[in-house]
Amino acid sequence: MNKVDALKNLAVAIGCATSVDNVTGTSIVEVLNFIAAHYNGGKDCDSLTVTSAAGTQTGYTKITVKPSLTSGNSYVYKTSPSNIDPPVVGDDMSALTAWDGTSEIQGEDSHKIGIYEVDVNKKAVKFGQTVMTVNIG
Repeated sequence: MNKVDALKNLAVAIGCATSVDNVTGTSIVEVLNFIAAHYNGGKDCDSLTVTSAAGTQTGYTKITVKPSLTSGNSYVYKTSPSNIDPPVVGDDMSALTAWDGTSEIQGEDSHKIGIYEVDVNKKAVKFGQTVMTVNIG
């Protein structure tokens, strides 16, 4: 593998592109310029405003999120008894639980819930969290 191909693979690995075919440039300088223009590492995710209300079923919460979901993206979530560290743009969220944006979520009252908007590759784009209000019956 030559250095240009290695840099193209690096660009994919750090989230600058979804495949090496999408990385433009035929020289080291051109590929480095592509990486510089497309690398989001370390950038805070845009914020989501997340609210929670008691769900209709015991043990569930009704979550609302603003702004609306960006076309082509989806939601995932996780819960925790304490604050959830916010991700940076491009963090891999593929291990989290998918959420359709409307279904009630089972959880523990007063625990935190983090809602992540992710792109098609399950990379973080936006994030918000709130304390869950759960129907305790």
